Amino acid sequence: MATISDLRAAISQIVGGILYPAGVPAGTTAASPVAGCPVRVFQGWPERQAIDADMAAGIADISAYIKPGSTNTSRYPVVEVPISITAPTLVWSVTGQTATLSGEVSTRQNVGLLVDHRAYIYAVQPADTLASVASVLAEMIEAVQPASAAGAVVTIPGSRSIVGRAGGVGTTIREVGREKVIAQIEIWASSEAQRNLIGGAVEPRLRDLRRLPLADQSIAVIWLAQVYDTDELAKSGIYRRTIALNAEYASTVTSTASQVLSFAETVMRTTGDPGVHGSPVITLDL
Repeated sequence: MATISDLRAAISQIVGGILYPAGVPAGTTAASPVAGCPVRVFQGWPERQAIDADMAAGIADISAYIKPGSTNTSRYPVVEVPISITAPTLVWSVTGQTATLSGEVSTRQNVGLLVDHRAYIYAVQPADTLASVASVLAEMIEAVQPASAAGAVVTIPGSRSIVGRAGGVGTTIREVGREKVIAQIEIWASSEAQRNLIGGAVEPRLRDLRRLPLADQSIAVIWLAQVYDTDELAKSGIYRRTIALNAEYASTVTSTASQVLSFAETVMRTTGDPGVHGSPVITLDL
C-alpha cells in the first residue's frame, strides 16, 4: 500500500538516480559524475552536526522530506484494479470419461472439473502432487456420482461431459483515499558553485517530472511549486537550495483474488436445409 513514506522514498530515489545514473554506491563515498563530488541523498531533515561534518569532508547533502500539513483530495470511487496475475502451471487433458492432470504443481492456483454441469474446484496446497490433487477432486465428485483417481488420472465412469480448467491468483489494488502534500528537496553544498552545479542538474529534471511511480505500482502526480536559495549559513560554509514540489498521491490497499474458472460449452448448429446459410455458434457459460 502507498503511504507518505513511499512518496518520500520515490523522490529520494529519483534524485539519487539523477546524480548517480549508474546507481548510488554503498556508503556514497564515490564522487557523483554529475556533481563532481560525493553526494549523500537521504530522507528527513538532517542534523546540523552531520551537515557540518559532510561540508568539511567535501560531501554535498540532499534531504527529502514532507512539510507538515496536507489536503485530502479523495474524489474517486473505490475500484479493485488487477495489477498482476500468476499464470497457472497445471493443465487438464480430457478424453471420454477420464481427465488427466499434468504440468508443474505450484501454489497460488486453483484447478477444477465441470462434470455433468456441476463444478468441483480445489485450491492447490504447497505439499500437493499431481496425484494428490487428482485424488481430492475425485473424492469431491464421488460424493455426487461414482469417481476414482489413479495417479494423476480422474475417471468418472457414468459422466456425460467433463470440462477441466486451471486458474492463477492475482493481485489487485484499490485506492481508498488521495492526499496533496508539499515535498521539499534541500540541497546542502559547501560553496555557491557546488550548489549551482547540483541544483542545475536536479531542478530541470524535477520540473520535467509529472508522474512518479510508487512502490505499490500506483502513480503520484507532482509539479514544481517553488525554488529558492538560503544563504544565512554561508559564513559557516553551507549554501542551501530548496526545491519544493506539490505532490498528490493515492493511499492504496492491495489484496489477492483468485482467477475465475470459466467453464463454457460451444454449441454449433448444423443443418441440411440448403435454404439455411451459415452455422451460428453459441457459447454457453456453464
